Amino acid sequence: MTFHEPITFVDPAGGPEISLQYIFSVSLLFKERIVIDSHAQRAFVPPMGGEVWGPRLNGIVVPYSGADFGAVTGLDASYAIEAEDGARIYVMQRGFMKRLDGGTFWQARVPRDADELPKQSFVDAANIPVPMRVRPAPIFDAPMGPHEWLSSTLVVGHAQRHSNPDHTLFTYYEVL
Repeated sequence: MTFHEPITFVDPAGGPEISLQYIFSVSLLFKERIVIDSHAQRAFVPPMGGEVWGPRLNGIVVPYSGADFGAVTGLDASYAIEAEDGARIYVMQRGFMKRLDGGTFWQARVPRDADELPKQSFVDAANIPVPMRVRPAPIFDAPMGPHEWLSSTLVVGHAQRHSNPDHTLFTYYEVL
């Protein structure tokens, strides 16, 4: 099996099969992080750019076109993609996000002096993947034309966070 062949899941109870087909990946690059030191450990993180590549879509992430509104309660992000033909596609994704090592999400939760500002980065050291399970379910708003299939396709994915450079790599699959 290659990366582009569908993966089929069989229901042991005899229900219908479900297949996933890889469609594209997105790398979102981040530079700044605005931490809201709340119980939800929220952060507002605008993408400074990124790349889109795969068998069904290629392009770039439009710089500062949205934000990842990260929190321990889950994934809530929106941004725009510019396909290689110039078409702009809005992406809104919600999903499941969980640290796997018991660590905190933001350094803002580390005790600090009352007059000290929250640190605006992840706890993890340089070039080490953040041990986190991320399962996004994006919804796309694409213009009429070659990308409109995205607006009517159920897409699921997984992601891997990296702390230095600060980016997230998303891999998306069409549910067949």
